[in-house]
Amino acid sequence: MLIWLWYHKEGISLGSGLALLMALADWIRRRRLAMARSSQRSARDQHAPTILVLPAWAGELPMKSVAAALPRLGSDSISTCLARFKLLSNGQDEKHHQLKASINYIDAHSGALETTVCHVNQACWRPAQNKQSFELILALQVGGRLMALQDPGVEPGAAYPFCGLFPINAFTEPLARVTLLDVDDGSKWQIDYKLQKSPLMATEVSSLTLLSD
Repeated sequence: MLIWLWYHKEGISLGSGLALLMALADWIRRRRLAMARSSQRSARDQHAPTILVLPAWAGELPMKSVAAALPRLGSDSISTCLARFKLLSNGQDEKHHQLKASINYIDAHSGALETTVCHVNQACWRPAQNKQSFELILALQVGGRLMALQDPGVEPGAAYPFCGLFPINAFTEPLARVTLLDVDDGSKWQIDYKLQKSPLMATEVSSLTLLSD
């Protein structure tokens, strides 16, 4: 074995050198890619709009103010819980931002263990009063039960078995984890609310956080 290694030492050295060069080239490529992604993320974060979280609201709203085909409840109003946001202008960003929202409803019935009991891929916004204000429907109360509402504009398909109301079947007061997406530049934020059924209300339990890739 030692004799074979002696006669082939030049080939082995050449192979080791090539392997080292390939590893170095791969490291340089990955390093440049990481720097480019970091630069893009930094530029995106600098242009991301500033969102002010307003106090959540709960109360009775006219049925016609909810843009969805809700079941007839024998009333002209429905108990609704809203998350409220406002875009702050920095004097340079005057464009109209389109926000989409998804909500993951979580039951933390076993301490730190979190179980998703309902998910709305595209949550429903109330008609905006102006282009800077946004009101997101966190939950409705129908027949004494908490219900999530899917945006009626979403077409049914493999990802959306049906549109409309989804029951929030939680053992405890559920957590509504809201993810906001700026359609224009891809910025994402996340915030958590604790929902209470009686009386219906929502409490902000985490700050709005700008998510990284």
